[in-house]
Amino acid sequence: MCIRDSHDAMLTKARTARADQTKTIVDWTGFTPALNEKCLILAPWCGSMACEDRIKVDSADESKALIEGFEEDVKAPSMGAKSLCIPYAQPNEPAESHNCIRNGCTEKAQSWVLWGRSY
Repeated sequence: MCIRDSHDAMLTKARTARADQTKTIVDWTGFTPALNEKCLILAPWCGSMACEDRIKVDSADESKALIEGFEEDVKAPSMGAKSLCIPYAQPNEPAESHNCIRNGCTEKAQSWVLWGRSY
């Protein structure tokens, strides 16, 4: 097996793993459970920094509520979601056909955004 074949096999494996761990979510009810499954989340977002901050706080609060026996650890990473990037290749379905993912936001989304946790 040459180095090119090894590279191609590793790249294919990594792309498959990423695709398997990425979920498209358009409703807040599925957001935090997917986050708790250590998935990347592709979701519509209105572009508001206030919404981004609220998503981080709300997803952290919901995660703590969903994890039984959760004990606050000052050394633990933030449990809230954060925006990771706005993918260059957006899904075929326009983001504008959805409201922002944040619970309670009624603004139309501007783009699809990848969300996740930093560990």
